[in-house]
Amino acid sequence: MSKIVVVDDAYAELQLIEGILKSGGHTVTSYMNAEKLEDKLATDKPDLIILDVVMPGRNGFQACRDIKNDDRFKSIPVMLCTSKGQESDKFWGQ
Repeated sequence: MSKIVVVDDAYAELQLIEGILKSGGHTVTSYMNAEKLEDKLATDKPDLIILDVVMPGRNGFQACRDIKNDDRFKSIPVMLCTSKGQESDKFWGQ
């Protein structure tokens, strides 16, 4: 199955997503923040990255942009997981 990285600052949501993915047979690595995420990805490149949008420090939008601008990781799909739904939120996610 797939190797998936999940980043979310809310422990309950992180555990929920991790549990669902593991029950599907995936290998999951979880982080509580996106700081130095590229360093972590370089040691064990995943098949998918799931990012929360609203996190203290480096948010999911910032992490996604940095990942997609890095030749080492730009081919990895990134899924943004959030409860934000305003048009301005959608704009910043593009």
